[in-house]
Amino acid sequence: MSDDLRKIEVGEKILGFFVVRKIEQRVKEGQHYLSLEVGNSSGRINGTYWGDDAQELYKVLSQGSVVKIMGEGMEYG
Repeated sequence: MSDDLRKIEVGEKILGFFVVRKIEQRVKEGQHYLSLEVGNSSGRINGTYWGDDAQELYKVLSQGSVVKIMGEGMEYG
């Protein structure tokens, strides 16, 4: 597992604390989700959160919030 954003590869597990740089709430096919840009001293990365509590998280998170993220590197687009 890594928190070095410069070295994340597809399929690699991500675990660490990151600062929210940007956050937007979006809806696709009736499901709310969050589009995020997070970062640390190694760089920045875009991500998506699809949890059932996305609307509640959006209310408490803002630019500058520190979050713990566990995920997996993926290529999109």
